[in-house]
Amino acid sequence: MVYILFVLSGILGFIFWNLFSGKHEGDKLERSLRFRIGIYTIHIHHWFIASVVLLACLYNHITDPIILGLLAGSIIQGLKYRDRFLFIYKTSDFEKTYSKWKK
Repeated sequence: MVYILFVLSGILGFIFWNLFSGKHEGDKLERSLRFRIGIYTIHIHHWFIASVVLLACLYNHITDPIILGLLAGSIIQGLKYRDRFLFIYKTSDFEKTYSKWKK
């Protein structure tokens, strides 16, 4: 039963982020955790945040299959984007950076 809860909540986490996130990389950036430092923009992706929370849960022995499944589904969904490892870029290069993925 624990595995079923984990898988079902993982699917739910994946679906939630699929609906909440943009269809393409760079869509719906107003929902992203981004901030500027000088001429650079820092983008903290939801999959990264979910990874940190998942590790914190495991470190603190939180093993609820629903929580872990939601986090795992969020991570898997976030890693499907091609910009998954783009954490920092020049703010002025935004269009150049994201235009290659809007095709």
